[in-house]
Amino acid sequence: MPISIKDMAKCTFSDNRMKADFENSKALIYKLEDDIIKVQIKDSASIEEEDLLEMKVFNKKLAEGKNYYLLFIAGKDAHISKEAREKSTEKEISENKLAQAFVVQSLAHKIIVNFFINIQKPSMPTKMFTDEKEAINWLKSLKRKSKHE
Repeated sequence: MPISIKDMAKCTFSDNRMKADFENSKALIYKLEDDIIKVQIKDSASIEEEDLLEMKVFNKKLAEGKNYYLLFIAGKDAHISKEAREKSTEKEISENKLAQAFVVQSLAHKIIVNFFINIQKPSMPTKMFTDEKEAINWLKSLKRKSKHE
């Protein structure tokens, strides 16, 4: 049954229908708010150290050199190398990040993110989610909390 124009007016589209502020072969990067940056890893992408460095440049540019909150969405069948995971905790990559939320769906991604959080111990608040809206709400709650301190 086709959707009517009236029903279509009620629809909301997810962020992946928005035009990305930056795009390369492995990721789409969006500025959701002044200080919330979304990195959407493309399906089947393989992330290496140099990809992290490139994404960091884009993130910093979108945040205009200021501190920001990162929303990281893992693409289906995407992979991050061991070297890239280790690099991600270094100051060069983590500087200016106030917090990061990872949105994952697969068991493999959940295991990797749990390992990252519990073993590599990022220097900023980091949490894993399966729902993007919950992740955004968590980042916004941290923003509100930091404004009251």
